[in-house]
Amino acid sequence: MSAPSTFDSTLDAPQRPRESPHDLAARVLTTVLACLGGAMTVMAIFEFASGRTTALSGQRLMIGLGMLAAAILGHVLRRAARPNAACVVTLAMAIGTIGVHAMQVGLGVHTVSLAVACMAITLGGGLAGSRAAMLLTALYLGAVGVLAWMEASGRIPGAAATLRVTLGDRIAAHGLYAATALLSALLINRVLGAALRKALDEEMRLSRLVQAAHNWAWEADARFRVTFLSDEFEMLSGHQRDAFLRMGEPGGVVPRAGDVDAAGEIAGEPRGEA
Repeated sequence: MSAPSTFDSTLDAPQRPRESPHDLAARVLTTVLACLGGAMTVMAIFEFASGRTTALSGQRLMIGLGMLAAAILGHVLRRAARPNAACVVTLAMAIGTIGVHAMQVGLGVHTVSLAVACMAITLGGGLAGSRAAMLLTALYLGAVGVLAWMEASGRIPGAAATLRVTLGDRIAAHGLYAATALLSALLINRVLGAALRKALDEEMRLSRLVQAAHNWAWEADARFRVTFLSDEFEMLSGHQRDAFLRMGEPGGVVPRAGDVDAAGEIAGEPRGEA
């Protein structure tokens, strides 16, 4: 009795269930927001504990807690097998938190942190689709419109409030913006890399299945034209593969009348083996 081949053993071996790209996106996104929210919360608590508070210390604490709440809700939705909803709700809460911060600090549309919401729109489109991106865009524009109306009606000082922002506040804010951009890039790279690896694995598996066959494999399009012939075709048939791929074209093989029945059998299935 011959020993089982390595190929058969590989196919029969139990494989661990793979995490889908959407699940991976939701998991990484909630982790990123939890890290950012935790960092801002710790920074604000340190400022209050050391007595070095500024006009924005309380706002940093509010943003940090809001991001932590968004991360927790996203984690709950992900565990409930709703990864797309987890991404959209998490990013929507992040945009809402930034909008509330802009209103309470009085800067309104002049708040630099509103630019972070554009990153949320980009992430939403890349992770959850175009509908999520449009929903987040509508939420962002709605928040900007409300802030502009509040400044125009005198409910918030707007540009006049920028005088209360210290140099340290600016440096801390830009550091957090840079960290947000970096983590967003890492998130996109992680998700796209996982999807690419999955596609390459599937292609390799299909290639190994074709190579394990004893006959040559072919593919035909909807017009019954041969679009693919495996490498074994030339060795087993004695014909040139390129000539058969150009069948019916100048320089290609001209089918004989006796081959019509065989061609009809081939056209009955999208893929097969000789």
